[in-house]
Amino acid sequence: MDIQDILKNRPLPKEPEEGRAVKAYMLKTYHAKVQVIVTEHRLTIVVDSAALAGTLRLEMQNLVRSCQISKKIFIRIG
Repeated sequence: MDIQDILKNRPLPKEPEEGRAVKAYMLKTYHAKVQVIVTEHRLTIVVDSAALAGTLRLEMQNLVRSCQISKKIFIRIG
């Protein structure tokens, strides 16, 4: 058994539900793919443009309600 067999059979980490929900919401609502980083106490949404980041800040309550987010949200442009 070599390292390739070990790596091939290992279970992949699952994406948190909040992260999947935010990605689906962003794709459905704004037709934009985003990166979501979920930690224990915060959720960071990385967007491509400042315009989208500004829009998200204005629509934050809708995002939290739709995706049932309980963590602090940060929006980053990158």
